[in-house]
Amino acid sequence: MRKISFGSPQYTCFHYFCCTAVLFSLFTMPCVSFAYEKSKVSAGWMHNFSLESDGTVYAWGSDDEGQLGDNDKNKKGKKKRVGIDALTDVADIACGFQYTVALKLDGTVWAWGDNMNGQLGNGTNTDNDTPVQINNLSNVTAIACGGFHTVAVGSDGTVWSWGENVNGQLGDGTNTKRNTPVQVRGLSNVTAVACGRAHTVALRNNGVVWAWGLNTYGQLGDGTVVSKMTPVQVVNLSDIIAVACGRVHTIALRSDGTVWTWGYNENGELGDGTTTNREVPSQITGIFDVIAIACGQYHSMALKSDGTVWTWGKNDNGQLGDDTYTKSTDPVQVGGINNIISIAGGLMHSIAMNSDETVWAWGLNNYGQLGDGTNEDKKTPVISEKEKKEKKQKITNGGKL
Repeated sequence: MRKISFGSPQYTCFHYFCCTAVLFSLFTMPCVSFAYEKSKVSAGWMHNFSLESDGTVYAWGSDDEGQLGDNDKNKKGKKKRVGIDALTDVADIACGFQYTVALKLDGTVWAWGDNMNGQLGNGTNTDNDTPVQINNLSNVTAIACGGFHTVAVGSDGTVWSWGENVNGQLGDGTNTKRNTPVQVRGLSNVTAVACGRAHTVALRNNGVVWAWGLNTYGQLGDGTVVSKMTPVQVVNLSDIIAVACGRVHTIALRSDGTVWTWGYNENGELGDGTTTNREVPSQITGIFDVIAIACGQYHSMALKSDGTVWTWGKNDNGQLGDDTYTKSTDPVQVGGINNIISIAGGLMHSIAMNSDETVWAWGLNNYGQLGDGTNEDKKTPVISEKEKKEKKQKITNGGKL
């Protein structure tokens, strides 16, 4: 098997993934050496992970396919945050539908959970309850998960992908699914990636965004509704510093703190005051001073420089956190939380971490994904509690990762 290596990892300070976001400086700050990212949260469809500043990893929510990585053969899921002791030296975590991917400080990538479409990238289609290394991939600087596909950025700025490919979301010019990484065609100097259910976007170091895959609702932002198997440039968009994807919509953050959106908008997830789909980017006029963005399936999130969180879109389960179940086509403030540094959106729930690493969650809670010990939906934020230390799960995987 061919080994994919990109030379010595040269990490930038912050990366953005599907459904997650972390505190971002509006200035470019290359890191001389890579330490842990700022504390962050990551959300899958119905499971979550949090990474603390000392490298401690916690998981909670659904575990139907082993996506929590805690080697629980009963796959009962967790209603509180459980420490994953054997996950060490983790730089970042991204969550897909029922699987999880971790980027380690040494640039290696590990994955676990559902593998029906080869999204774990280990050359098989076998599920794994514990992390397995993608052995032919190294010196990676960023990762992202879609519904059933995974994307990674190499230190040389190339992009690699694997998993489901029905709509060309792997960007290799085919619609053949892959269980090992293949290179995305025609892209260079990429710094960040994000994934929707079946589309992918990439941010280049010149602030321009490229996209490929499913385009039924204009989520590629190229002015058409024609799906693409190779990258196309998103039109009328520049100076972008972060990207995020919902199921079939895309959002981008400009260096001036403004937010731009395109794609599906039936629930108001574009935040432009309408429910009209957009095939090209449109600015959200009601929000400024944004430093991070994130998406759930049909809702969007923004973190402002003052530490407040704003949301818009679908709200059937309270995922907007505004104490209602009413969708909003304009940004509304999430009440009761402040000093937030990281945000993430799941299927129909949202999570946030504040500066003291307290995790808050709201919305759908059928698998305990809010981490409050219940299965009751919440329309305002509740604290995601840590399970008692003696109940932490250990991974038996031939030693620590």
